[in-house]
Amino acid sequence: MLRRLAGQRGLLVLTDSDSAGFVIRDYLSGAIPPTQIKHAYIPQLVGRERRKRVPSKEMLLGVEGIDGKVLIDALRRADATIECETTGQSGEPPLTKLDMYEAGLTGKPGSCERRSLLLSLLSLPKMLSCNRLLEVLNATTTRSDFIKLIDELF
Repeated sequence: MLRRLAGQRGLLVLTDSDSAGFVIRDYLSGAIPPTQIKHAYIPQLVGRERRKRVPSKEMLLGVEGIDGKVLIDALRRADATIECETTGQSGEPPLTKLDMYEAGLTGKPGSCERRSLLLSLLSLPKMLSCNRLLEVLNATTTRSDFIKLIDELF
């Protein structure tokens, strides 16, 4: 799925600046062509996130502990495209959980089977949750294309 997404839109990797973060980066860099991947780096800041009782093994703040302005700066340094967060591709509003419900993909009788068929058609993992499916759809398709696909499929 990440390879397909990288081929369509590119992939931006933002991980903690600890050794585990660099293992993830190295793995993805080996699996995705360099022209399709960008890396954003946060500074290595010593500290402890508020949600944790003890600091990490390497005593560094993770992405969730970094100030928002620092994160935006890291994304800009990576030459990431920063779009308005309230719209999806092509300026259309992003898909929502209500759209998933109205399409019969969640919360209705038969929704599990419908969702399974859609996942299979899109070559996505069958264990993908509704929330993850929504993220993938918003990253790879437009609202109008989703509606056409659902109308044709069901």
